[in-house]
Amino acid sequence: MYIASVLVTSDYYTGGERSWEDERRCFRALARQDIAEPVEYIFCEREGGGEVPADVLALLPGVRV
Repeated sequence: MYIASVLVTSDYYTGGERSWEDERRCFRALARQDIAEPVEYIFCEREGGGEVPADVLALLPGVRV
């Protein structure tokens, strides 16, 4: 049982080259939180947004896409 669910959304349909730096900063900040109870992390990427780089997902262990 989780005490909270954190939903992170991403939609990069801007026509420019994709950068994952915003997500990296967000995931690093979430991982630094000092919470003793279990928290669920869910990352919602725009459909057709492509693969999420493994290094991004590794920043927040247990995150679900």
